[in-house]
Amino acid sequence: MEAYWAGKIDEKALEGFAAGLRAEVWRTLRDARLDAIPSNTFSYYDHMLDTAVAVGAVPERFRRLDLSDLDTYFAMARGVDAEPALEAAPAVRGDVLRRARGRDAGPARRARGGARPGPGGRAGQPRAAGLGRPDPRSKMEILDDLRAAGYARGIGPGVWDIHSPRVPGEDEVVDALRRAVAVVPADRLWVNPDCGLKTRDYPEVEASLTRLAAAARVRAG
Repeated sequence: MEAYWAGKIDEKALEGFAAGLRAEVWRTLRDARLDAIPSNTFSYYDHMLDTAVAVGAVPERFRRLDLSDLDTYFAMARGVDAEPALEAAPAVRGDVLRRARGRDAGPARRARGGARPGPGGRAGQPRAAGLGRPDPRSKMEILDDLRAAGYARGIGPGVWDIHSPRVPGEDEVVDALRRAVAVVPADRLWVNPDCGLKTRDYPEVEASLTRLAAAARVRAG
């Protein structure tokens, strides 16, 4: 996917690689002699996003970009020059999510075909973002909705944007945790990146996690 996002391979090549990967997983599961083989284990990005696209829940702001289905999918996940990514949110009540994603409300629509390059070059030029929890670019605005809803569960707000090579400063992580702990008690707060680390190299990961740990100690103190 990194090669596709960088414009080094086209959509057909990416889909061919994905098909091969799915087949390899199925063969591995078959050879393991499982009683039942699970389905839908593959995702280009995120299973929650897959579900949204499958039921046609594509916000109008992404439909009007007139990208291919795949580039619309990635635009929703990562953002493009013209539009930021979808705000990620924990599993809270539907009315909270509707308020948090107010500008994305509206009738469910399917992505429209016809890729068109954006201002940055190829269609779907990415901007950093994450899915699965509130992401650092949003300044965790959804925390206000959690407060209003009386959210009483644990949460791990993403305090490090893993789709950017930039190592977060300790002060900015402390500030993000300060905002989070004002809504969620510290004993229910997880300090974590905004997604998985497969897009990052070891030096970035080690430096960033070191700062996350230091920031957590500051807040704990």
